[in-house]
Amino acid sequence: MQEAVETIMVEVGTQVKKLAEQAEGLADEAGAQRFERELRSVGQRLVTGMLQELLQANLDEQPRQTVCPRCGGWWHNKGRRKRGLLSSVGGIEL
Repeated sequence: MQEAVETIMVEVGTQVKKLAEQAEGLADEAGAQRFERELRSVGQRLVTGMLQELLQANLDEQPRQTVCPRCGGWWHNKGRRKRGLLSSVGGIEL
């Protein structure tokens, strides 16, 4: 999970620096409106990325072997399959 958090922090920092550079050149209302649209877009991508990273990290930390609820024996692990999740921020593949 810590690796996912570090990945997110690097990406957020990179995007904030880019946005700060864009904000320095704002001179009029139209520019501010364009900046606001870009800010919303970047925010949406960051939220989607954070959600995906954290959910994937949680899945990766789950035990590889599970116990049968009926007999108590170990289930045979057939590997992990890709999963799709439709969230309020868009589709995410885990």
